[in-house]
Amino acid sequence: MTRAIVREFEFRIREDITERAIAIAIRDKSGLVMPSPLSNFIKSEYTNKGLSLQSQKNAAETIVRMINYLYERIEDGLEEELRHYGLSAITLEHAAQYITDRSYCTRLNKEHPDRLSSNYVLSEIIYINNFFYWLERQKFLKQNYKVQMEKINYIGLENNKISRTVKLNVFDLNDVEILYPKKNSSLISKLKDFGENRESLISDFILTALRVEPGIALGIALEMLGGLRRGEVVNLMQSSIKKRNNIFVVEIRDNQKELFSASNYSSDIQVKNERDQICLCTDLLEYLYAHHLKYLYKINNKKSKGLFISTKTNLPMSGNNFSERFQKVKNEFLEGLLEKQDFETYKTLISKPWSTHIGRGIFTNTLLKLGITPSQLALLRGDKSITSALSYVDEYSMIQAVKTALNEFHIDY
Repeated sequence: MTRAIVREFEFRIREDITERAIAIAIRDKSGLVMPSPLSNFIKSEYTNKGLSLQSQKNAAETIVRMINYLYERIEDGLEEELRHYGLSAITLEHAAQYITDRSYCTRLNKEHPDRLSSNYVLSEIIYINNFFYWLERQKFLKQNYKVQMEKINYIGLENNKISRTVKLNVFDLNDVEILYPKKNSSLISKLKDFGENRESLISDFILTALRVEPGIALGIALEMLGGLRRGEVVNLMQSSIKKRNNIFVVEIRDNQKELFSASNYSSDIQVKNERDQICLCTDLLEYLYAHHLKYLYKINNKKSKGLFISTKTNLPMSGNNFSERFQKVKNEFLEGLLEKQDFETYKTLISKPWSTHIGRGIFTNTLLKLGITPSQLALLRGDKSITSALSYVDEYSMIQAVKTALNEFHIDY
């Protein structure tokens, strides 16, 4: 089995001075150990900055654990693109899945042998965040993603002004689905659901979108009623919407080459898992789909087969552009709550940050309320982690449960 490993070595600075440093290497199936270009991350970000041997080792061991996690997924047949292209095909989503799995370990009982402390996983996140900033500078990966530095000012112990530049969280910047450690987290958790009044709030939010940003109202509905991710929404074609046995179905496919040929693997337009997605509220979605097609005709879009089009460029809408429009809808929606003096809901919805990904949480919690089992839920959400065996066992019961749920869930509009 191919594995990444951490190596400690000694190098000579001058004739009379030597130092020890840390490197990353790859050991292949035959046992041959070869240096990895990822060692340059440790060298440039830790060794050359005078950080201790232990700091270098901690960073290297984190990256090695993540790389080996991906090697195991490749061996399990789950990562064909990584198998084909190698480490250059690593994405933010791969790292987020690793962090999510580590974060689950912080939720285990204290006696569990696999339990991890939240602070330990948080330190891993910092190393991985630095790693992706370095990878972006090196242009090592096929995927493009946003990075951003921010200058912060604070008062030091001697009442002096201090300025520091920090790297913002790359996963939050790119709206990547991720689970953070539960306890003692310095990272701000995000709001994942509208709560018990979600049905009426979904309706109000969609109606607000129709008024403020009609070009994404259908997309928002697909997120909240079908659990689509932002990248999956903007990859939809006008032919992606189907109706089968009176059920609204969205054919989620990776259409980047056809729709976004110039964007080259940007993280905001990627499709995580191709599937045929069943949605709730067929009648509402049919209405919104018909309304959306009229909107496309109105803006005179004839150049693109994409379902979501930017009125500025007349080209398929990017994920980042979708998020910007979503924020406008969100702001107007929150103002509407204040006008209606619905202060309790307003306080709940401003208690934590949220963005387009809340739709997936709303969809999940709606299904749970309707009695969908965890295994059926994984299938309906399009989660990759569900095993093929479970797919065969649960498919029939899932279809029956979904039909019942579809009949029980309604939204007034």
